[in-house]
Amino acid sequence: MMRTIQLAVACLTVLVASAWQVQAGLIFDDSVSGQITVTWDETFQMTAGTPFSANYLFLVVDDTYSTNDGPGFFGSSQVQSASQTVSINGGSANPVGNWGGWQYRGGPELTYTPLDSVFGLTTSSLPAFSAGDSLRWVGSMTVLDSGPVFRMPDIPSGTTTTAYLANFQGQFSDTISTTVTTSPVNAVPEPSSLALFGIGACVSVVGAARRRRREKQ
Repeated sequence: MMRTIQLAVACLTVLVASAWQVQAGLIFDDSVSGQITVTWDETFQMTAGTPFSANYLFLVVDDTYSTNDGPGFFGSSQVQSASQTVSINGGSANPVGNWGGWQYRGGPELTYTPLDSVFGLTTSSLPAFSAGDSLRWVGSMTVLDSGPVFRMPDIPSGTTTTAYLANFQGQFSDTISTTVTTSPVNAVPEPSSLALFGIGACVSVVGAARRRRREKQ
């Protein structure tokens, strides 16, 4: 019995870890003609708390592009749809407002450059938090695939880069490692699909172990 329990616990541990790995990072998908959708799920430790005097906060993803394709600026006019939530210290997901985004094309701000991706939220919609709190930002954004700014990343799918939260006033979180994956998005199993598959595998492993034990007896 103890051996069976140990097998079940080990299997579930691997399952949970795998599901978490799939959730984290950014996925860019251009499988719909003329559109690009990016989804992300990132958690940061904050180095400052609310309120912010600036009215936006960026998720900055370093070096997703290899070229600066001339003047331009990101904005919300190209955004077809967006959905974002923020949760603090593992609490409930709070919807937050969109502030446009994509390849950064503005003037000098802090350390991010036209080689980085940025995705913004409105700080007035943030739930309250303090320095040291954990902030999980889950979002999706669909834009028209048009021109040098609104395009897929240049880095190969599966590349690990870094990400942080910032605006022109400074950086407000730790810097984390993240993975950028490119389309097709349906090549990456959803966490719910992984869970169902994993539960089935766990049941099979435990069942096989119990059958072997009965045969020996």
